[in-house]
Amino acid sequence: MAELLTTATVALTNFVWTQLEKYVPLLYKKIGEEVKLRSAIHTYLSRYQDAYGSIKPIGMTSPIPLEKIYTEVQFTTEDLRRHFCEGALERSALRDLRHLIDKSKIETLHGIDAANRFQRLLVVGHPGGGKSTYLRRVGWECLRSHGILKERHSGKARYEHALLPVLLEMKRFRSGESTTLIELLTNELVNCGFPESEAMVEGLLEAGKLLILLDALDEVAQDRVESTVEQALELVRRYPECRFIISCRVAFQHDYFSNFQDVTLLDFTDGQIDHFITNWFSSAEQRAEKIAERFIRQLHDQEHAATLELARSPVLLGYLCMVYDRTLTPFTNRAEIYRRALDIYLEEWNARELKKAHAGRVHAMLPHETELRMLAHIAYHALKQEKFFLTKDEWMNAIQGYVSGLVEKPKGVSPADLLNGIAVSQGLVVQRTHLDWSFSHLTLQEYLAAFHIDQADLIEETVECHLGEDRWLEVFLILAGMRPARLLRAMVRIANLRVHSANPGWASWCRHLQS
Repeated sequence: MAELLTTATVALTNFVWTQLEKYVPLLYKKIGEEVKLRSAIHTYLSRYQDAYGSIKPIGMTSPIPLEKIYTEVQFTTEDLRRHFCEGALERSALRDLRHLIDKSKIETLHGIDAANRFQRLLVVGHPGGGKSTYLRRVGWECLRSHGILKERHSGKARYEHALLPVLLEMKRFRSGESTTLIELLTNELVNCGFPESEAMVEGLLEAGKLLILLDALDEVAQDRVESTVEQALELVRRYPECRFIISCRVAFQHDYFSNFQDVTLLDFTDGQIDHFITNWFSSAEQRAEKIAERFIRQLHDQEHAATLELARSPVLLGYLCMVYDRTLTPFTNRAEIYRRALDIYLEEWNARELKKAHAGRVHAMLPHETELRMLAHIAYHALKQEKFFLTKDEWMNAIQGYVSGLVEKPKGVSPADLLNGIAVSQGLVVQRTHLDWSFSHLTLQEYLAAFHIDQADLIEETVECHLGEDRWLEVFLILAGMRPARLLRAMVRIANLRVHSANPGWASWCRHLQS
């Protein structure tokens, strides 16, 4: 890998060195030797490539290079913000939104072309719709434009602007903390060994040579949204020459960024769904059995029209492929898809680990049903506290707390072993920074939280506490697939109580109607 990155390292070092010499001459002189910068940039490129150069959905045997992932976006000249009025729920979903927009004002662009055209982009989409992948792809293409060459990454880089990309996951803005955007930008360079990182960030901002990618604004802790948005707007005001891309979910109230161009991620087309499935079932054995062809044919049958709509979401399509690989049957309920996929994945993984344990190589882990319930317990309580990142100690304490309550405790295995197995081997939990760990995808955490609510009989409590909160919308949608009748009854009861408390005369009117 070192040889493959040499050309890019030299090119990007020369680029940054030139900017420092031109815009921050005192810092340029202070660093003194270009070799210090080159080492840091090599580390930065390596880390970005390892973290974001490819994507490996849960259950897929090998990673897919990012340029193989479709990144079309929908661009419209119409003001989308009037479709996101406060109180609207999933009426603003992409498929519904398309019907609201004048088709003559819609243009479909490749995602990189949109990033080239617009200096400031606000990317909105559904949970699991590919927003994070899109931001990583733009950053990756920006780095590739400096000369990255790697096996399986072919073709000319499409990004046209000479910049240094910095990607920040907005879930790092946790409740009760006071971290700033500038501090997060600086930490990205500090962690790679950049000399004089704080001054360097300021210099590159002044030079207008940063591509700032802010991923998942909707995952900022609720009590920090306003301050985080203000910091982002201040960055735009102070450094107008830099380029910015911010992503958030459709349901998030995102009318803060009036000077950004809105783009909405397109769902997968039929052709893209077919291509994804073909990539998934690509082993020699699967090709011989023509599994991809069979799945594609079934998915496009009229009887599976509902499943085809679910498959337009990249994350759900990945889970559908996993389930189909085992059952050869498409499912139509998103909650059932998550459950069956996780059952299959954890069963197979635990079977592999059990073989290793018998061979004396590693300890046996938890039974898959126990692990599923443990992860659901952790996911629910983290979501209740508006936490998407947990420190390693918090993860281990949560694991220890759950395991200590089990009748049959795993023998010879520590919380650290369990966390390592779940994160390193399974990929359900991912280490985001040297301190922070999170579920590999927010939709996975939301499904697990919904699973815990169902198992622990917390539907009434959840409706009472969180009905109407955008952050819990996906959890309610998943619960609707698990317990539709119970959820609806609880929602009606809570809604009536709220109406009664706000309008005392409503109770007598209801009694009159019932009579």
